[in-house]
Amino acid sequence: MGMAFISKGKGKNRKVFPITKPKGTSKNRFNKNSSTAKSRFKVPTLPNDPPKADLTDLTISRKNFNVDFDDNEEIQEVGVSDDFFNWSAGKEEVGTFLGRIKKSQVTEQFLEDTKENPKIFEKFKKQWMENLGTGKIEVDKNDDGIYALSGDNNEWQHGGVEVESEEQFNDVFDNDEPDLTEKEQDKVRDKTFFTLMEYSYGDYLEEHGESDRQDILEVLKSSDDFSDLFDGLSTEEFEIQRLENVIFGKESAFRITIHEAIASLRKSGEISQMEDDN
Repeated sequence: MGMAFISKGKGKNRKVFPITKPKGTSKNRFNKNSSTAKSRFKVPTLPNDPPKADLTDLTISRKNFNVDFDDNEEIQEVGVSDDFFNWSAGKEEVGTFLGRIKKSQVTEQFLEDTKENPKIFEKFKKQWMENLGTGKIEVDKNDDGIYALSGDNNEWQHGGVEVESEEQFNDVFDNDEPDLTEKEQDKVRDKTFFTLMEYSYGDYLEEHGESDRQDILEVLKSSDDFSDLFDGLSTEEFEIQRLENVIFGKESAFRITIHEAIASLRKSGEISQMEDDN
């Protein structure tokens, strides 16, 4: 078999070079363990291979959420955006993060991004349980997730569930203060709205913080992945209980304010004193 040539250049600058195979080229040229082979060839992961467990410097970043792990495979930062005003925090608020993801529009995306690495859930589960801790529940100490799951910013900063005020007034006027005239009742309404007692998140924690912690821990302990966790936090029993607690707290605060308004108006002589049955 003759040798082939290739020419380059024109005229007197034209040169001819023989075409030969690279020295030593063969199907076994690269040792599979050599660094050269590793740099040039990428062995595909088989479908049945287990997912990588390493979380070092893992970042899951989407338009509406992000999760970062540090060099020690610990949760470094979590955050949500758009729906929650670009909020971010460290590992001490993983429960708040998951509570917000659970009720957001990106729940399915989060589940999809984390399902291939079970270790992510294990880290979140362990951290959340540590954050809830023990002892008396206190704001920003060991209440991780309770704020988000009891109503979040919508409830505790922007008004949230509204109390049926007329029902509260009628209950007091019909059962506790039946002798008030309509004019006096109007004065009580005005005074009540002017001095209405706020039912705060701190009040909620005082009344329901410990039971909420136990409910969350029960869901965490029985969950094997994020899907289980979100399902447990979304049951009618779990969500209705928290809603009822908030509503009952607000109604109680409203009724207390009504009675305080009545007492104040009586003291100032603006409404009549309660008649003594004796």
